[in-house]
Amino acid sequence: MNAKHQQKKPRIKATLKYLVVLVLVLLVTIFQDYLHFRTNEYPFYASESFLFNTFWILILPVAFLLNWFLQMVSINEKRKNVKSS
Repeated sequence: MNAKHQQKKPRIKATLKYLVVLVLVLLVTIFQDYLHFRTNEYPFYASESFLFNTFWILILPVAFLLNWFLQMVSINEKRKNVKSS
């Protein structure tokens, strides 16, 4: 196998593991909602539960992306300051 193929394989496995964890978390939270609605005798809407739980799951990746973006902006500003000095 070539070097590029070996580098992509761990990345694919990490992405797959991340997706599996996200799906499991989503299913657990939907099940928690179902149990809550069942014990309190509310009507359970799977689409509503899925929508709200997906929102909370997306917060972590968005936070990582924002952190990465802000670090890149900070690095670029430091480079500009060094060049102008």
